[in-house]
Amino acid sequence: MKKISNVDWDKLQTFKYLIDSGSSSSTAKLLGVSPSTVSRRISSLEKALDLRLYYKSGKTISLTEEGSQIYRIASSMSEEASRVASVTGDRNVTGMVSITCVSSLFSEVLAASLPDLLNRYPGIRINILSTDTNKRISSHEADIGIRLGRSKNDSLVSTRIGEIAYSVYSSPRDPVTEARLFNEEADWIAYNEELMETPEMRWMKRHMKRRNPVLRTTSGAGYAAAISAGIGIGILPTYRAGKFHPLHAVLQSRPVITRELWAVTLPFHSLANPTRVVLHWIKSQLGCINASPAPETEKS
Repeated sequence: MKKISNVDWDKLQTFKYLIDSGSSSSTAKLLGVSPSTVSRRISSLEKALDLRLYYKSGKTISLTEEGSQIYRIASSMSEEASRVASVTGDRNVTGMVSITCVSSLFSEVLAASLPDLLNRYPGIRINILSTDTNKRISSHEADIGIRLGRSKNDSLVSTRIGEIAYSVYSSPRDPVTEARLFNEEADWIAYNEELMETPEMRWMKRHMKRRNPVLRTTSGAGYAAAISAGIGIGILPTYRAGKFHPLHAVLQSRPVITRELWAVTLPFHSLANPTRVVLHWIKSQLGCINASPAPETEKS
């Protein structure tokens, strides 16, 4: 591999965005360039490094070993650039930024660090909308969406920002052992029927010996509270464990599945400065949402 110091940052940034977004068209929207420009930059990068960085099969991008190393380097450089921008950036940036996301992501992850953002940028105001639809973004009612899945709307840009790990929990008052979980007819708590095709509920159905859950709910907070109260066992994101309700980690918080977390916006070049600032902040907070790297698990 040739020296990476000889490579233009624009090419490395394009490569990082390509892997994050998963397609040349989304990368082009992020950068405000044409898809052909994205392809030229990637080809030029591979030529400059004398490496094959990835293979593509259909819509799936698979990094080579060398490509994974280059991606980590590009990600690190991007994070450092963001830190520099946050230190030297204009504190006078002002404006309202509306974010749509699952309520627990805000209340249990983002809220704790929001004061730091607002202290650094006192002119920014945040509006949280608890919804998981993309309509508000395409209609300019919201600026950023945080989703457990890439948007299918071609006019929007999806950027992968991390993964959420899920594990199995019970009440600490009646802690369920791993042996009991898989060998006995344990009582399970589930979401309502409209959410039963989510990856975590599909995993639960495969391992649930009783036909019907003891309780169903549409409330994420209610789901965690029911587990803590001893009504049954359930599957929760590992970041939620013990936040507001005491929980027993049946599998010692080992993940049973992971789900990809995506930020959805309008094309990056069209974003207002306050939205760009908040988007960087969201990536920094949610990019390391899991306390430790997850082992090989099922992905949605």
